[in-house]
Amino acid sequence: MAPGVIEDHVTAGYTYIFNNKSEINFEVMYALKESVEGVNAFDPTQTIEIEMQQFELGVSWSKKF
Repeated sequence: MAPGVIEDHVTAGYTYIFNNKSEINFEVMYALKESVEGVNAFDPTQTIEIEMQQFELGVSWSKKF
């Protein structure tokens, strides 16, 4: 189970073109830390808190035919 509580993120990307038919792409994403708190559905006497943050890097290459 993943706590899907992220509300805000920051992204950036860059494309480098080698020639008219080939390019490489870079991207980065950071999802800011977010948390939620609530009553445990299995034990109402407990309160639980879940939090999540994410960081992602990506690289891709494209070629036109």
